Amino acid sequence: TLAAIGFAAAAGMLMLVLLLVRDRPEAVGLRADGAGPEAAGSADGPGREWRLRELLGNADFWLIGLGAGLLFGADQALLASIVPYGEDAGLSTPQAALLVSCLTVSAIVGKLVIGALADRVDKRWLFVAVAACHLLFLSVLLLSPGHIVLVVACATAGLAVGGAYPLWMTLLADSFGPRSFGSVAGIMSLIVMPLSVFSVRYIGEVFDRTGSYDAAFWTFIGFACVAALLVIRVRPAAVPQHA
Repeated sequence: TLAAIGFAAAAGMLMLVLLLVRDRPEAVGLRADGAGPEAAGSADGPGREWRLRELLGNADFWLIGLGAGLLFGADQALLASIVPYGEDAGLSTPQAALLVSCLTVSAIVGKLVIGALADRVDKRWLFVAVAACHLLFLSVLLLSPGHIVLVVACATAGLAVGGAYPLWMTLLADSFGPRSFGSVAGIMSLIVMPLSVFSVRYIGEVFDRTGSYDAAFWTFIGFACVAALLVIRVRPAAVPQHA
């Protein structure tokens, strides 16, 4: 069954990519987000090609990478631990599994909602709002509420969890343009991914040593605050068309 599901998912995804995905906005008569016609040939505009040495010396590269990495790390740790957290709080396994379902479904909605807002609202402030939702969710988890409250909290927080990724990608595109988007995203992943791996390991280590997730939740509250402060300092080259 797992093999059949995997094959069907791979075939379906390949078909969708071939039919729907386009390499560049120009292929469908569009321009890069926020870019005017004159920007394509500008040395500092979206048409610029970034080199590794330039990226490593660019403040926005580190601000976005570290901000996104800290927030994604908290996300991954929470997703990996929400079921054992629920069971430890006295929920049955099906009740705890429902929390993951709520987070997952609302994350899908969050990608669509935050993605639409990113076309109209300053992405840095949207990132701050997403980080604030993470902070509130972690605060609820620290209170060890009942099942219903946890379900509502997960359904709400999932919007922010899902919205974090499109914000990362669009911030990256605004700051570094489409010409080097793939290479910049790949290099920045070397910052983001280790933070995710660390966070998942960290929350498990905290529980093993203390019998509680509270210290990890406080750490992730700090992560969310630092991530917001980092990203709000980003100065992307492309300015949203709708302020």
